[in-house]
Amino acid sequence: MDHYNAKPTFMKQAILFLSVFLSAGVTSAQKNTLYADAGICLAYLDPGSSLTYNYNFNKHIALGAGVQEYTFHTTLTNIHQLTSAAFAEFRFTMRQRKKGRYFLFLNLGEDFYQQNNSRYHDGYTSYNVPGNNGFYTGLGYGYMRYSTKRLGGPYITLKLIQNYYISDTYNELTYEQGTRSLSDGTLVISFGFRF
Repeated sequence: MDHYNAKPTFMKQAILFLSVFLSAGVTSAQKNTLYADAGICLAYLDPGSSLTYNYNFNKHIALGAGVQEYTFHTTLTNIHQLTSAAFAEFRFTMRQRKKGRYFLFLNLGEDFYQQNNSRYHDGYTSYNVPGNNGFYTGLGYGYMRYSTKRLGGPYITLKLIQNYYISDTYNELTYEQGTRSLSDGTLVISFGFRF
C-alpha cells in the first residue's frame, strides 16, 4: 500500500477552506496574518509544508488555526507515512519594537493517517494500532524579519511534531489483551513567509 497517497486532497481542501475563511474575515494587516512555510522533517529528510492563519489579539499574543503535511513515523506500525494535521495555534511574539522578532508557538489538533493493520512486536508483546487518527501537538520556536509595510517577512522555525495514539496490546506469554497510550514524533525545520 502506498502511504503517500492516503489523503491526497486533504491539503488542497484545507487551503481552499482557509482561503475562503480569510477572504471573509480579513480586516487589517495588523490583526490578521497568514503564515505559509515549507520544511524538512528530520526523521527521514522528506519535505512538507504548513499553512496557518492567526488573529493577533495584541502585540504579543495571537490565536489561530492551520493545516500541515509531513512524512514521519506516526505510530509503531506506520513508520514512514505522509501525515496530514489540522490544529489550533497559540503564538507568543517577543521583541515587538525590533525588525527581527522571536516567537514561540503551540499547536494542538488531530493527525490523519491510514493505519495498515500490521503488528509491531516487542518481546512477548505485540501492538496493533486500530485508529486512523491521533492527537497532534506541535511545539516550536522561530525567528522572523519584517520586510514589508504590512509587517510581513521571511521566517525560520524549529518545531517538534508529535502524534499521540492508542494501541491494542497482546501478551503472547500470558494471553493478556489491553491498550496503551503511545506517542511518536520528530523535529522539523521550516522556512516561510508571513503575509
